[in-house]
Amino acid sequence: MAFLGVHKSITGRKWIGPNDEQHRRAEAISQITGQKPPVASVLARLAISPEKRGYVFKPSYQKLTTRSKTIT
Repeated sequence: MAFLGVHKSITGRKWIGPNDEQHRRAEAISQITGQKPPVASVLARLAISPEKRGYVFKPSYQKLTTRSKTIT
């Protein structure tokens, strides 16, 4: 399956676009969060749910670590 009309890269690697499930997830993310389609597509490819998008766009050390209280 080609992606954007390209079948393989200059190095010969096959280009594969998003599958149907990723398209559906990206559309849902875009509708729920208001993210632009390219951003929603990346979030869908990385399997980041709309509820977890805050960790991506506004990360905080405490949210990302489990032992944040032990570090001074």
